[in-house]
Amino acid sequence: MKIEEIQVGTRVFTKNEQSILIYLETCLVDGRGRVDGRRMNDTDLRIIRKWMVDGYIRFGRLPFKCIDALHKMGIIASHWVRLTDVAVRDAHTIRMERANRMAINNPVPECVLDEETLQKEGIPTWMENLK
Repeated sequence: MKIEEIQVGTRVFTKNEQSILIYLETCLVDGRGRVDGRRMNDTDLRIIRKWMVDGYIRFGRLPFKCIDALHKMGIIASHWVRLTDVAVRDAHTIRMERANRMAINNPVPECVLDEETLQKEGIPTWMENLK
């Protein structure tokens, strides 16, 4: 397994697979399953086609009248996606692994977590910003 790959259950995800799965999961959760095709490349579409054949996801192109109607409402979408329960769990696992990796590589400075130090240095806390 390469360093940029991650194993989730029995599947090994490449960096590209991780990226497109998280993008599709975001589209599903935040965009009601609407996908902006401009944000995908040929590699992404090859991965998506393979996953469709495997029954891992459902994905398709929106009819033009829907694309046009959404565009008139300010929503840019050209495709739709539905993830299986397994795909949703895999996306969650990949997100958590990435979050943990980012936290290790970019720790929060101790003073940010310490209210006393913030007050001592005269740095407003988030509670003071609400006043």
